[in-house]
Amino acid sequence: MNVRRDSVRAYFDKTEVYLRENPRIVTRAILIRKLLGDVVDSDILDIGCGDGSLSLQFLPPDNRVTLVDLSRQMLAKASENTPASHRSRVQFVNSDIDDLDSARQYQLVLCMGLLAHVASVEHTIGKMAALVAPGGRCVIQITDNGQFLGRFLHWYYATRRALTRYSDYAMNKVARSEVISIAARHGLALVSRQQYSLLLPGMGWLPYTWLVRYELFTVNTPFLARIGTEAILVFAKER
Repeated sequence: MNVRRDSVRAYFDKTEVYLRENPRIVTRAILIRKLLGDVVDSDILDIGCGDGSLSLQFLPPDNRVTLVDLSRQMLAKASENTPASHRSRVQFVNSDIDDLDSARQYQLVLCMGLLAHVASVEHTIGKMAALVAPGGRCVIQITDNGQFLGRFLHWYYATRRALTRYSDYAMNKVARSEVISIAARHGLALVSRQQYSLLLPGMGWLPYTWLVRYELFTVNTPFLARIGTEAILVFAKER
């Protein structure tokens, strides 16, 4: 029995709580498309896929997507979001990253927010690197503990979870510099990145459309982007 894995599964089984008008999902989808550009004739692996919003946007015309999540409920949401016309190009896998077959490799691997929940950041990045085909790319998203506001948010949400018992495990503190260093040891070189987001406690009461616009405002405002709490990192693997 893996206690942490079971706790992570229980956390994300609360799909309505996580997905309901979550502006972070929209912002991540827009930024991934911006950072990657066109993705063609590629096998795409989305680990911790949630409702599939981030990777399903790359389906047409000739890509193939493998959606992986510990939560069956999240995979059910991803299945609902998959267009019937493209279903033959999508595979749904209820699994932990450690159980994925490293013999199969992908031109694009997405890992959005996953590192906060794994048992070992180093081991997980190594596993992701093994899943990236030579010449392929890997996209990792984190809340940057190297930023002051990132550290504050980690403290705030850890305190809130302890008081509400919403989850029974501590999320990992992950800094951008740490991820870049570990990835380099596993053959992944940083090729582009985007810092963004200043969603602070209490802002969740604002209308959803305002929050999305605010997130995108931080992306397009250089000073706010530099101090942003979130980071999306794009790595490439040598051929």
